Amino acid sequence: MQTRATGESRLLWHSVEEVRRHPERLAAFSPRLKGERRQLKSFSTRIFTNSPALSAEKEDAERITGELFAHWMKNPATCRATTARKAAQEPLPRVICDYIAADDLIRLFISSMRSICGE
Repeated sequence: MQTRATGESRLLWHSVEEVRRHPERLAAFSPRLKGERRQLKSFSTRIFTNSPALSAEKEDAERITGELFAHWMKNPATCRATTARKAAQEPLPRVICDYIAADDLIRLFISSMRSICGE
């Protein structure tokens, strides 16, 4: 970690466990970004989450996500190899949720790029 005042580098934590046990947040958004994030979440909820036009797709996505979660909970070896290895070290439900979230982000990115590029 580098301090602003002196530019001095010093190690404040020596392990991930020390960081996790720290009583306060070690990183956070600025007040301005917190406000912008709140506005974006509100907009997103209003436009996407509560949209009647998207309710059928949302229900399908929830059902499919639930089925995938149940499948991977029963068969973690069917996930990517790195995810299966991670499951040996962390609680399986957390690993599966991270796996699904990462996959969703990749699909969203690809879909967005196709829209931008006109494919």
